[in-house]
Amino acid sequence: MRLVTANTAEALKLKNKGVIAEGLDADYILSKDTFEIEHVIAKGQHMIENKVVIVKGTFE
Repeated sequence: MRLVTANTAEALKLKNKGVIAEGLDADYILSKDTFEIEHVIAKGQHMIENKVVIVKGTFE
C-alpha cells in the first residue's frame, strides 16, 4: 500500500498527503480487487459513492 500512498506523496513532494496522521489531509479512495474506484472521501466529504459521482466540481 505504501507504494501508492506515502511513496507517491513523497515523490511528488506533497507534504500533507500519503499517510493518515493528526494534522494531515485525510483523503480516502476505496476500491475492490479490481482497483475500480468505489468511494472517494475528500476533505471530509463523500465525493464518489458506489461508483457514482455525488459531488461535482473539483473532483469530477
